[in-house]
Amino acid sequence: MQIQPTKGKPRLNCSGRRQGKSCVARSAALTIYDDQIGAYLGTFNIPGDYQARLYEYVVATCPDTGNDEVDQRRRLEAQAERLRDLYLLGDIEKAQYVVERDCLKRDLALLDMRAQSQVSRLDGLAELLANVSTAWGTALPEQRNRLTRLLFEEILINDEQVAAVKPRPELAGFFLLDYQQRAGLSHECCTSGPDGIRTRGLRRDRPAC
Repeated sequence: MQIQPTKGKPRLNCSGRRQGKSCVARSAALTIYDDQIGAYLGTFNIPGDYQARLYEYVVATCPDTGNDEVDQRRRLEAQAERLRDLYLLGDIEKAQYVVERDCLKRDLALLDMRAQSQVSRLDGLAELLANVSTAWGTALPEQRNRLTRLLFEEILINDEQVAAVKPRPELAGFFLLDYQQRAGLSHECCTSGPDGIRTRGLRRDRPAC
């Protein structure tokens, strides 16, 4: 689909038709789709326990991600314990013990920093989504275009209906949680929405033109 100004009012037209291809999709005023996306974002819900639930989602979809960090921490802590035992038994000198202990402490601190950075990033994305409805309502058309690109990789259109949206990867987990709540699903029984993370919370389905 392609945005084309018509008498000062932007319309969404099939780009294939403009290239001479066969297309039955009707063009429509861009405001029709803007209003639908705005209504969807206005009811977007971020649960209070989103951090724990997104961690479950990441572990369920990419099991090695969660396990790698846990295994790495356990390995470092076990190394620190063995190192302490060697020092107490007199098998290594104090100077060697201090150097190796400090290296292990540094590696553990880096793991903590990485985990904290991930939490801060999640909080930032949650704040973005919590405020996006207000931003959408006050935005000018070009600002809405930028917001759309910020939120979505793909929007499926069925004539004058937004059929589905595919969020950007970094936001997919939040859209999954919202989808589960809209569909009345328990988060324990669902780790992905339809088509992976394609949110059909607007209205359902036909490939975009």
